[in-house]
Amino acid sequence: VYDAIMRDLMSESVPNWAEKIQLVWRSIPEFLDTFPNGKAFLVIRDPRSTLASFKNFTYAPEPRYLGAVFNALDAMQKGRTYRSRLSDDSFHIIKYENVVRQPTDTIQEMFNFLELPADHDLLSEDGWTDPSGQPWGVNSAFDGDSSFDKQAAIHRWKGNLEPWELALCERVN
Repeated sequence: VYDAIMRDLMSESVPNWAEKIQLVWRSIPEFLDTFPNGKAFLVIRDPRSTLASFKNFTYAPEPRYLGAVFNALDAMQKGRTYRSRLSDDSFHIIKYENVVRQPTDTIQEMFNFLELPADHDLLSEDGWTDPSGQPWGVNSAFDGDSSFDKQAAIHRWKGNLEPWELALCERVN
């Protein structure tokens, strides 16, 4: 039913649809059971950067942002488990930092995994739109709605975490 709804929402000329969902890595096996032809990426990010992002952009009162430390640990542990238990054809781990540092190679790897053609400009953000045709919005705790500094995002934790937060994150992860 979900697939039928998504296909109806997309135009008939779009043979594939995708969804970005945060904080549901534990549901990847159920997703793949539900969609036998489905594929799932687990994007792993430096836990320090994740903590800095959650600290800067959460609606929950302090100290709830510290949950990001344990979320990062759980995502990495589940990723290791899934890599050994799920098919390489349906599950793939991507490091966020690789997307930033080696975007061409990493995006090519992603398209190969998805079995989609990559014979077009994969890096230009010009013309990116959401399903309603509006310009694609940035989703960052630090940058505005219209821009995102990917290079700064890798090391932004250096100026945005207290020494004790950094120590906790590094010790746990």
